[in-house]
Amino acid sequence: MVAPGVALLMVTEMLSPELFLQVALYYLDADDGSGATSVHVTQMLESRREDRSTGVGKTIMDRLAQTRSIE
Repeated sequence: MVAPGVALLMVTEMLSPELFLQVALYYLDADDGSGATSVHVTQMLESRREDRSTGVGKTIMDRLAQTRSIE
């Protein structure tokens, strides 16, 4: 049996960039402030080997920067 977190990473690796962006933003919109969502989305980016300086990767990184506390 595959753990739910591992299954999510496997699925996000197969998504088109556009669908991956939708999934990542869905998770970030549901963020509870604990930081867990940011970790999961960062793991998704790493799993996909997504370039974080352009395109979908940059869009997600910009959104992550908005959700992180400056404290």
